Amino acid sequence: MMMSIVALCLVAAAAPQPDQEPMTALQVFEKTQKLYASLEGFTAEIHEETIVRAQSEKAVARLYFKPPALLRIEYYDEKDPSNVTQLLVIDGKQAWSYTPFFNQATRKKIPESRAKEWLPGVGTFFETLPELYDLSLIHDEITEKKNIHRLQIKRKPMENEPQMQEQTEREPKESEPQAQEQEQTEREPKESGPQPQAPSELFDIWIDGKTWLPVQISYSNSAGIVTVIQLKKVDIKAKPKESLFQFVPPPGVEIFTLRDEILPEAEDGADE
Repeated sequence: MMMSIVALCLVAAAAPQPDQEPMTALQVFEKTQKLYASLEGFTAEIHEETIVRAQSEKAVARLYFKPPALLRIEYYDEKDPSNVTQLLVIDGKQAWSYTPFFNQATRKKIPESRAKEWLPGVGTFFETLPELYDLSLIHDEITEKKNIHRLQIKRKPMENEPQMQEQTEREPKESEPQAQEQEQTEREPKESGPQPQAPSELFDIWIDGKTWLPVQISYSNSAGIVTVIQLKKVDIKAKPKESLFQFVPPPGVEIFTLRDEILPEAEDGADE
């Protein structure tokens, strides 16, 4: 699925005083955590670039966020901002992705345990993030002169953590009542060898030391996918309407439901 994620335009701020004690990664994180807790919402423009196998794809979008877990991202044609090419909506219970050109939408249920994430749909709780992730500050001379902190977040290794695999199910339209049954039959699991491990993830977040807002986010994984997002024109006083975070599929849209399934553990000697 989604989201995201991400290199941002760095916002210049006053440089720290020479005698100022350097902050720790946890202190920078806690400053941002406190800011998020005080927000009623914010809006921003994002410039996103995704790199896969040396191939780059760029996009621009409008972002709307409202705590604790409401998110809307409207990707649009840069030559015609009124033309929305893809819409992402997280309403706190479901994550929707709608592509008008293909007249298709996907949706995925968000478990209640993940309903208050620092990055809706892909992150984890602010409260438990230091427990599940290693936090570190990366030295970056250029950004440090602008009082911008580069916070790196890496998932800690977990013992006996189940590996998940996303399954897709197409919902039938009224005119094709057998479609769902056929689709489920086609998706029956086939016997195979050990399943591949899920790719490890790494986040780099550039945080403005004056406002404590993220200004640049970079997401990468061991599969070779890098996503960079720049946040521009951030308005932390915005109060997005609740209606922005509701999505009703237009008539005739083909809907796919995504579900996470736990992969079976590889048995000893499976490769023999």
